[in-house]
Formats: sequence, C-alpha cells, structure tokens
Amino acid sequence: MSPILNIIIRNLDFSFMRRNDNVSIMEMLSDDFILLKLYSFRMHFLLADYRDHRIKKTYETFKPSIWITIHSWTFILLITSIVIWPENDFIMDCKFYEQMLNVQRFDLIMLEIIVLSLIEEWLWLFFSKEAITYSCRYLDFLAFDLSEDRTKIDLKMKRYLIRYHSIMKFITTLIYFTVILWSMFLCIMLLYSIFFSYLDDNIYFIQFITSIPISILICTNIIYMSGQFFISGTFFLFFLILFREKIKQLKNLSSTLLQYHANVSQYIVKRIFWNQFYFEYIILYGKISRLNESAKVILLAMEMIAKSAIMMSCVFYSQQIKMVESNIFLVAILIIVFLYINIMYLRISILPTYNEQCLQSILRWLIRSQWRERFSVVQPKQSTFHDHIVQRIHWRQTLKSNLFIQAMANNRLGFTCGHMFHINKYKFTELILLNIPFVLMLYKHVSR
Repeated sequence: MSPILNIIIRNLDFSFMRRNDNVSIMEMLSDDFILLKLYSFRMHFLLADYRDHRIKKTYETFKPSIWITIHSWTFILLITSIVIWPENDFIMDCKFYEQMLNVQRFDLIMLEIIVLSLIEEWLWLFFSKEAITYSCRYLDFLAFDLSEDRTKIDLKMKRYLIRYHSIMKFITTLIYFTVILWSMFLCIMLLYSIFFSYLDDNIYFIQFITSIPISILICTNIIYMSGQFFISGTFFLFFLILFREKIKQLKNLSSTLLQYHANVSQYIVKRIFWNQFYFEYIILYGKISRLNESAKVILLAMEMIAKSAIMMSCVFYSQQIKMVESNIFLVAILIIVFLYINIMYLRISILPTYNEQCLQSILRWLIRSQWRERFSVVQPKQSTFHDHIVQRIHWRQTLKSNLFIQAMANNRLGFTCGHMFHINKYKFTELILLNIPFVLMLYKHVSR
C-alpha cells in the first residue's frame, strides 16, 4: 500500500509545471507500470523478467492475484446474495441502503456493480494469461517497441509527451484520490448508520456483524475498480498520443511531396517517399496492429461498460421520486463513465482520419507524377539496353506504389472493438446517433 501512496504523492506534486527533458520515456512510465502490474495483472514481476521469459511461478509473484481475487469474489457473492435474497435475517437488504441514501431501487446500482466486477475479473484473467504465456502486446510494446523508439523520438515530440503525460497523471490521480476519500467517507457513514441502527433495534446482531465487512468490501472494491479504470485508461491514452504524433509526422511528410517543384528530380522525390514515409508507415502499422491484439479486448469491455452504465443510469433515474444529492451523484458517476469511454473512442478515431489524409496526399502526388512522366518525357528514337532496364525499374516502382496505395486504403489502421467493428469517425458518429434514440426509448419504456 505504501508504494501506491508514494506514487499518488509524486503525481500530485505539480511536476507538469517543471520542465525536465532529460527523463526517458521508460522512466516516465515506471510508476504507471507498477500500478498496472497491481491493478491489471495482479502480479509482481519486472519488465526484464517478461522480456527474457523468466517470470517466476512463485507465491510472491502471484500473491496479489490470490488476495485480490479472493476479495473480489467474496464481494461479488455477497452483493449477489443481497440482490437475489433481499429479505433475510443475516445480511442487510437493499431497503436499508435506500433509506440511508434516500434513493429508490438501489438494487439497480448493485446490479451494475456486479456487472462491472465480472468484467473486471474477465479482464484480469485475460491479462494474467497473456503475461504468463509471454504474449501480452502491452508488455511487448513496453519491453521492445518503446525501447527501440527512444532514438527515433525527436526532442519536440518528447517534450510534448512528457508534458501531456504529467498533466494527465495529475488529473487522473486527483480524481482517483477524490474517489478514495469519498469511498472512505462512505464507509464511515455506512458503519455509523449500521451502529446506530443496531442500537435502535432496527437490525439483528448477526446483521450488524455481517454488515461491517460488507461495508468495507464495498468501499475497497470501489477504490480498486476505479484504480484499474483510471490506470488502464491513462496508459492507453498515452499510447494513443504517441501513435497520433507519429502518424501526424507522416501526414506532414506526405503533404510535402506535393510541394516539390516540377523541375525537381522525381527520383529524389521517390527516394524521399520510399526511404522516409514507406518504411516508417510499415513500422507504425505493425506496432498498432500488434497492440490492437490486446487492446481490442479492453475496448470491447469498455463498450460493454459504457452501454451498461448509460442504460442503468436511465433506468435508475426513471425510478426516483425526488432527486437529492445521493441519487444525483450516482447518476452523474454513470454518465461520466459513459462520456469518458466515448471521449476515448473519439481519440481513437483520429488515427484512421490521419491515415485517410496521408492516403489522399500520396494519391494526389502519384497521379501528378505519373501524369507528368506520361506526357512530359520525350521518348528516345532508339531504345538502348540501359534505357530498357531503367524503364522496367520505373514500371516496377509505379506498380509497387499503386499497390501500396491500395493497401493503405484497405488496411484499417487503428483499433477495433473486439471483432465487432473498426473504430473510425464514421463508426463513432454512428454509435452516438444510435445511443441517443436507444436511451430515449428505454427511458420512455421504463417510466410508464
């Protein structure tokens, strides 16, 4: 617990106000990797252990997995028993929490918590399996791809990444610290209400005893789920910013191809294209494609969380008699989760947009250069063997360029939501337009 507290203190020390260009990208992500191991993998290991395929299968490695998993499934079973067995003499029912918070249908919130907890356990199983089998694309990117990029990231991009990451860590840590304080306050309030309810003979002694660990489990589980949500989101947003800046550089390079004057040798222009754009684009596409093998599972889970959050907020809001601070807060939290995930989808959809802009610039350049070569070059009267070889090389480069353009148009650069759809600006707009009438119809149906 002390390493997490030290990281929270370091993230809240306004480091984004101080410029430090000497820190490396891996050093900048060291604290995030510690939190990622705890929240997503629930394991103790070093990045070098993963890179060298020597993660130890010992109790110390899997100690967080054992205790956190026991804690999570105990919480899930207890909350499930409250929902499916509301009236009993052993566990506090939902009516007690409804009276304390002055809300109606608190069982809907418990159902949402169960759904989020099950998704969380599914993600942990997925990540732990990938880490043990050394096939996690997130860790591959940190261990191999990001270390190779240290010499390819210029100073301007490095400064931007450091400043962005520092600000993002400050904001997310501040929000997470607020969640921790709110959860602790909720735990104290629950224990206070339970104690005085027992003194007033409103609950049995066995209910009083069982409600204490349940209240603590509720608050600690909220803290853990929020931590996993913020840490995974911050890590993924950093990767998105890195890829966005790289493809933006390629977009600027593709735009410069159109700025060369007609008297500039097309051989030089093509060398610039093949040596700078083509190879860098292939490398970037390979990295995004490999990372998507792990990211698509996270994005699928986030889509399920977003859909369940907006549906539950709609149903929960329709069941309230009067809006007070507690139910406003619960509805606002669910809406914020939905908006946060859609904002991330919006950031993801930028990558295919830049890919289309690169495609359009290169296509215009190829059309212009091939038109100029077709009608501006004077053919010699007598073709020599050397001219024949040069012409064959030119045809081969032209075919290669045209095939590359066709591959760019169909490669679907970016990330996918599971195996369902590719995330671009058209799909993002479609999802927004589908969610609005869906939520309105759901509200109209449940409020009858």
